[in-house]
Amino acid sequence: MPIKKGQVELIGTERKISLPYALNRRRGLRRLRCSLDFQGRLCLAVPWSCSENQAWDFVHSKADWIAQRWQEIQQEPGLYEFLSKQKWLSLDGEKVPLRMIQREDSAASLRAASVKEIVLQIPSAMETDRDFVLREIILGFARRVIPRRVEKLSQESGILYNRIAIRDQRSRWGSCSCSGTLSLNWRLCLVPPMVQDYVIYHELAHRRQMNHSVHFWTEVSRCCPEYKRFDTFLRQKGNRYMRLGRTGEA
Repeated sequence: MPIKKGQVELIGTERKISLPYALNRRRGLRRLRCSLDFQGRLCLAVPWSCSENQAWDFVHSKADWIAQRWQEIQQEPGLYEFLSKQKWLSLDGEKVPLRMIQREDSAASLRAASVKEIVLQIPSAMETDRDFVLREIILGFARRVIPRRVEKLSQESGILYNRIAIRDQRSRWGSCSCSGTLSLNWRLCLVPPMVQDYVIYHELAHRRQMNHSVHFWTEVSRCCPEYKRFDTFLRQKGNRYMRLGRTGEA
């Protein structure tokens, strides 16, 4: 059955909100589940035997929690504010300090001034499309620096790959094709270096096991013994990072 999409209005104790939803019926699911994705869309997973009325009764019973979480998402800082607070990017397995400079007569740019500093230069007049421009700049930066990290970890692990693509995926941190292409998210420059390495090792491990079997996780553990800690980080905080650079998108 195709995923049903639309708009729903929820009335909580303190506020009323209208938000998009996606209702997905799944065989084998034992209970109703609802969550908000990185765009603030309500995702509703419904057991095959459950009626749609029961599903919406469940959603309305969670109206206060959904409204609160939706409000939190709306108030989260954008990419510029995030970088201003974090003040570093992941580069070659290290947290390299990020220095942000605003100048009137300059184009936006990002460069590694040295092994100890990355300089982000922003026109002071840039306001409305600032996050969009920053996303494009960091995407270009990621395309220059992530491949060399992949190459290093590939050599250390002894796992070969064919090619690398750095993209702006909406929900995935990475993927590995049967032909050996590793597709990685540019936001890996924003997460801690060890988390970045875990994602790279994860995709490299798929070169030997194109599944998530016990053998696959054994291969991941060989390369990254603390992978469970980094996987938990992404499960708990990944959606927050995925929202960065998405200002104004549908």
